[in-house]
Amino acid sequence: MSIIDEILASGRYTGRRGREWWTPWDKPPGEPRYWVSGLPGGDDRIIDHAEMRLLIERDMHRGECRGMVSCPDHPVPRVLANEGWGLGDGVEFFAIPPHGYCRAGDFHRTLPEAMDAARALAVES
Repeated sequence: MSIIDEILASGRYTGRRGREWWTPWDKPPGEPRYWVSGLPGGDDRIIDHAEMRLLIERDMHRGECRGMVSCPDHPVPRVLANEGWGLGDGVEFFAIPPHGYCRAGDFHRTLPEAMDAARALAVES
């Protein structure tokens, strides 16, 4: 069991900014868990189990990340711009999958195309 799995199983988590999260235990067995966080002033949030896993993974990754360009283990897709690489003259954009590097086919001519590709990568992972 990974440390993330242990945190999720505990039902409690405090994020890097001090926000506390918990799962309500009064739900019927077998239903997917969700996580809630409440702050003074009514800033409540409810997210599902998959979102909570990603939040924890991103929090833990921040301490070791070398930056979006050189990080081979970034937990979310990202879009980077490069001048003079890939398709021709000018700036090209590429979408990088989570926990990966840019591949030759990931270049896009426009930022919106690259953002769409990154969204698709997020759905795949």
